[in-house]
Amino acid sequence: MKDPAATTQQQRAHQHGLIIGLITLPWRLFGVLVASLLLSIVIECVGMHLFWPDQGWRHAQGMLEYELDQLSTHFTRSAVVQEPGRTARSLVEGAYEWIFVKTGLLEWMRDASAQASAPSRSSSRDFRYYLSQ
Repeated sequence: MKDPAATTQQQRAHQHGLIIGLITLPWRLFGVLVASLLLSIVIECVGMHLFWPDQGWRHAQGMLEYELDQLSTHFTRSAVVQEPGRTARSLVEGAYEWIFVKTGLLEWMRDASAQASAPSRSSSRDFRYYLSQ
């Protein structure tokens, strides 16, 4: 026969595992979502560099527009918001406004891009030219 103390400890460990698992579930889901977002950003950056170098960031912008249009077309009913497609579009536009425009990040990126591409327009072929390529 099994020892009753060992059986009790196994049951407690199982209960603690279940309770801790339920408490940490939202954080684990958030971690999976963040990891998925980071992976999609990496894939998009690699694709822009290898497959769509002529389109550049406009490819990512076009994909965002396409996905928002698909969301508006196929996700028409929700129990939380009245118009989920329009709500998603306004959330994305508001996030863009706050993250890029109001913080000055967009201007900084434009300045950095202009500064980085300046050597590629010059006639000399120095280290900065090859770095900008």
